[in-house]
Amino acid sequence: MISVLGAAYELEKRYDAIHYFYANAAQGVYSGIDWIGATKAVLRDPLDAVTNPAYKIQRVGVKSKDGLGLVFQANVFGPYYLIRRIIPLLAKGKAKVVWLSSLMSDVKYLSLEDIELLRTDSSYEGSKRLVDLLHLATYKELKSLGIHQYVTHPGIFTSHSFYQYLNFFTYYGMLFLFYLARWLGSPWHNIQGYKGANAPIYVATLANPTFEHQALKYGSATYRDGMEYVVKHEIDPTGMHDAYKYIRDLAEEWDDKLKDQITNGRAVL
Repeated sequence: MISVLGAAYELEKRYDAIHYFYANAAQGVYSGIDWIGATKAVLRDPLDAVTNPAYKIQRVGVKSKDGLGLVFQANVFGPYYLIRRIIPLLAKGKAKVVWLSSLMSDVKYLSLEDIELLRTDSSYEGSKRLVDLLHLATYKELKSLGIHQYVTHPGIFTSHSFYQYLNFFTYYGMLFLFYLARWLGSPWHNIQGYKGANAPIYVATLANPTFEHQALKYGSATYRDGMEYVVKHEIDPTGMHDAYKYIRDLAEEWDDKLKDQITNGRAVL
């Protein structure tokens, strides 16, 4: 958390205002792929297998050096704490704050008894569910300060996060299945990261805050021919208040823990 605090003070030193802020953390604690499970999933339903992959293996109980759930801290709490620290800069810039969530941020991935995601084997998905809830809990307050916050997702695209678990054949097999899924009608297989950036860029540069609903999630999508468009999703608010209270209380705890890290008004020990 010291590095988050340091980032906040560095931003305060460098800038008088911030106009755009992207919270695009994607920390995972993956340890491999269940190839038997993946094969069965593809044979049973190839479209679902490459849209909702339940065969990625994630480690359980991984903590950061601060003693927090690692994925929770990196993807949710750290970005929230940074935003909270630089609100004056964001307000001066009438900023657009854009969170990147995930297509796989279903209610089932989060237990309110495990908000730091230490007892789940779906910590990445759970963190993105928390992003959705945190956005719902905070966007109105930020709007009152002139800050417009949105939550988005990039759909599905090829990234480097799983390259270490793929060889030549499995990589191109995955790519083939992605294109097959798009051809079969999946709107979410953007495949290229450039197309996945469509929704995050749209809300920051083209969305009219007077008409666009901030309570929705904006997703990057493509037609069969690869033409891009944006899809709006409803967000289930179940657990919003409990999750936000936990995160807000934790932020206050860290305010107290970090108060002695500041010297000379700026420097971080």
